[in-house]
Amino acid sequence: MVFSKDMNRREFLKNSSIAAAGLAASGLLSWHPEMAYGQQAKGEAVDITAAVRPDWTQGWSGMIIEEKKLWKKYLPKGSRVSFTHPIQGGIVTNDMLANKAQVGYVGDTPGIVATYKRKVADIRQVAIIGSSPNGYH
Repeated sequence: MVFSKDMNRREFLKNSSIAAAGLAASGLLSWHPEMAYGQQAKGEAVDITAAVRPDWTQGWSGMIIEEKKLWKKYLPKGSRVSFTHPIQGGIVTNDMLANKAQVGYVGDTPGIVATYKRKVADIRQVAIIGSSPNGYH
């Protein structure tokens, strides 16, 4: 991965995203060395609400997780996950800030807004999972 002065916006965003994802992934094991990735977590059952926007391509993965109940494979036995389907990312962010949702599928702006509300809620991770050919999403 190379950053140069004559790089266009799309290439810069792509390379920056790859670099950020690599840094985030490399630090996961040092932050949570007790976690066994790809295995069911041990411990007390959790009760989580996930706010997923089904009208948005990046939210489709959340719909698949809900439909196939993939979360059961990774959360401690007895855990429950409720899914809500808000119509806008701002609503998802507000639900997270009010602790009505612990996982939220939002776009870039609501995700960025959530990071500025640390005194309101403990938002630990914001990730942008979608991109478009022109680099604007």
